[in-house]
Amino acid sequence: MTIYHFEVVSIRREKTAKCSVCGKRLKRVMTFDQTINPYNKNAQRMVKSREEINVELRVEAEAWMTAPERCSACLGAKP
Repeated sequence: MTIYHFEVVSIRREKTAKCSVCGKRLKRVMTFDQTINPYNKNAQRMVKSREEINVELRVEAEAWMTAPERCSACLGAKP
């Protein structure tokens, strides 16, 4: 059995926000990652480069950074 170890490209983002319902201050941390492997391909069917992966991760992280947050108490409450 052969074990393959693919290189992981990751970025970590941290945000401080207020709950969109009650206004409580929140701190969230998220790690976005992808691996450089033969199955992770771009639109041209080529293996994604480190730069392409970084661009995708930054776009995904930016979307997460601007998304509204809700605290755990408000998540359990019925709207």
